[in-house]
Amino acid sequence: MAHIGNKCSPPVFRAASLPGVSRKGTVPAHLFAYQLAYGVIPRLGWSDSNDAVLCHRCDEAGCTNPAHLFLGTAAENRAE
Repeated sequence: MAHIGNKCSPPVFRAASLPGVSRKGTVPAHLFAYQLAYGVIPRLGWSDSNDAVLCHRCDEAGCTNPAHLFLGTAAENRAE
């Protein structure tokens, strides 16, 4: 996945999914990009408020640049 400098990268695909059993293997583009760059995330914030969620440093929800993505809590994501 190519990224030009530190710019936001638009998603090259879109995968609609919902948390839980309805996911059926689909993964949002930003989550897929993060896991390609840094490895599989064992558990995201589907169960507990302290579970990790994928946050965007750039606050662009569609950005897929792994340099702009980090793991945090839901509270940290809201406060950012």
